[in-house]
Amino acid sequence: MEGRIFNPADTVFTTPEATFNWRVATPDLALLKSEKRNFNVASNKDVFIVMDIDVDNFFLGLSPSLTNIINSDPADGTDYDLAKILRDNVSSEFVFKL
Repeated sequence: MEGRIFNPADTVFTTPEATFNWRVATPDLALLKSEKRNFNVASNKDVFIVMDIDVDNFFLGLSPSLTNIINSDPADGTDYDLAKILRDNVSSEFVFKL
């Protein structure tokens, strides 16, 4: 997940001043989701899968203005704990809809 951050001291909020880049990038943090649904896919046709996501929930317990990089580094306990929070936030928001 990557994006741009507004400076909290900026009262006008016209342009984000910084970036954030958060990664859930290790095998033990992988999200495994499955859904048993029946649907038909026609040959040479697109299939659209719609997901409703409340983006605010991705940020629960996290702040891109305080922690602009999460690399899922197991050697860095703080970084890895933040990656687990991010993984859990993404997992709770990941719902299939057809």
